[in-house]
Amino acid sequence: MLNTDDPTVRLKIDLLDLLLPSAEVIVYGDMYIIEGGYTAYCAANGATEVTLVDTLETVDWHRKRVENRNIDFYKGDFANEGFMRSLRGGYSAAVAYDVLLHQPGMLHTLHLMLADVSEKVAIVQPTLEEQPTSNSLVFLPGNVDKGLYPMAADDAEFRAFALDEVNQTHWIWGITASFMRSALAAEGFEVTHEQRGEDLPNARWFYWGCVAERRAYPDGRHWTRMRATRLMHEGW
Repeated sequence: MLNTDDPTVRLKIDLLDLLLPSAEVIVYGDMYIIEGGYTAYCAANGATEVTLVDTLETVDWHRKRVENRNIDFYKGDFANEGFMRSLRGGYSAAVAYDVLLHQPGMLHTLHLMLADVSEKVAIVQPTLEEQPTSNSLVFLPGNVDKGLYPMAADDAEFRAFALDEVNQTHWIWGITASFMRSALAAEGFEVTHEQRGEDLPNARWFYWGCVAERRAYPDGRHWTRMRATRLMHEGW
């Protein structure tokens, strides 16, 4: 159930309202705590079909899915290329909330998530304040700047912020908004709307969201299509 009194939830819904209506929407990682809340919102507000992809599932989610015949569900890791190829594809829009900062191979995961999306994507995530160099991406595990800890104080129980470990369930990246714009541009998307949300407990972090629209598809120069270059002369 979505708590619409929460400013971050309102931010995410505002961006969904810009995304919708859309024919076929794919939602990534919408199970933890909210049990498909944004997936159900899309289904109830103009999406013809909605597909949720997540590694988690619950009994309550399956009840919700059965009650909504325009919702589909794939259980698997959207960072896994083989799994993603098994999806039917052909989505007009995508939703990715709070998932990219947990992905060890973040650029590759983003590419897999957007490869079959033809129109728009909505992204919301905790975002690091801009750094002296634009397009900055900060690797958090082992970082000597302890002031980057997103929640301002250690939490022995909530291991998502175990910044000494590289683990997909943990918070790995400090992503700036400028980096996100560039990463989306490299996948053929242009940010057409962006919105700042509330600060996190550590004021160096805040919630940021955007809607980006497909402008082009990656061509043969995209890094996923490059192969190792042979030496100029055999025998070198």
